[in-house]
Amino acid sequence: MGRINSFIKKLGPGLLFAGTAIGVSHLVQSTKAGAEFGFGLTWALLIAILLKYPFFKFAPKYSIATNESVLHGYKKLHPIIPIIFFIINLLNFLYKGNRSVFSKTKSKKFFFSFCEAK
Repeated sequence: MGRINSFIKKLGPGLLFAGTAIGVSHLVQSTKAGAEFGFGLTWALLIAILLKYPFFKFAPKYSIATNESVLHGYKKLHPIIPIIFFIINLLNFLYKGNRSVFSKTKSKKFFFSFCEAK
């Protein structure tokens, strides 16, 4: 019984981190993609894992070691990097938000009226 409790104690933080790093949308979309495409997108999954791993591995270590956020570290490299990060996230929000979050609400016209072609 002691070995099981020890295993669960070690597993718990990893599951919490995975839950925050992955999120519900990843689980839903990956299930949908798997149902539609089968193993045809396995290559994309492997590339995504390889590209995301260094950020999940070293970003917390950097923050703990320097006592500052990763964006502050990027700003030290070049002041334009946080601006690019903001623009990418804004475009991502506008694209995803336009088709999911605000797609059936009246607030869509308020938030996305500047994006519509006239």
